[in-house]
Amino acid sequence: STTDVNVSLEISKTLWTNVTKFTYLKSPGIKYISPAEGPFEGGTRVAVYGEGFHLYGPDSAEGQGMSISCIFGRSVVAAHYVSPSEIFCYAPPRTTSSSMKAGHYVNLDLTLDYDASHPSLRIPSVPMMSLYQQLFYYRVVRFSITYANPLSGPRTGGTLVSAYSDEPFLNTGLLRCGFGGQLVAAQRVSPFRIDCSTPSVGAPGPVPLSLSADNQSLTELTVIDAETQKRVPL
Repeated sequence: STTDVNVSLEISKTLWTNVTKFTYLKSPGIKYISPAEGPFEGGTRVAVYGEGFHLYGPDSAEGQGMSISCIFGRSVVAAHYVSPSEIFCYAPPRTTSSSMKAGHYVNLDLTLDYDASHPSLRIPSVPMMSLYQQLFYYRVVRFSITYANPLSGPRTGGTLVSAYSDEPFLNTGLLRCGFGGQLVAAQRVSPFRIDCSTPSVGAPGPVPLSLSADNQSLTELTVIDAETQKRVPL
């Protein structure tokens, strides 16, 4: 994963050579990311899978002063080391405009940058070098639930709850229903209906109903109160 070469200096046709060596490190390879989409608000934990990440990990002596970052479009965020084959980054928020009704893609670049405070560096900064490129999709997430049924069931779980919306549900495999803090898969029955099977709980009682567009962050379900015309928890 590394290659050493001798470093020499030529001054006035005199070649000076010593035992100093420069080490070429293997560039980390990226295979895929998961998930490859998330809401405009950001915060999605994006796992990057590949190889060679240990060369630039927090305990690596080989990648002196170098670390891996992720760039979503033009926004730079730190990468967090998990293992030689996995790192993760949190997607930064993106601004939206009235013309963006479905979302858009941005390039997700994996980069190497230098820590200018490292004692081996004698320059204030070094431009980052783009290594690889993936695509990350920012979705405009709008949950507009009109009603859900049924709203009760046994604590052992298994109740099929249908949620209806006056706007089409996201056509994504990451859509989840939340019962309290538990996430379960949502089945898209039609553009305006999803079904979810309740999980089991330890004790009977009410729990908040919510939806997730990225299988991570939760948005509590609300409906418009007929009297106040304000949104209230479902």
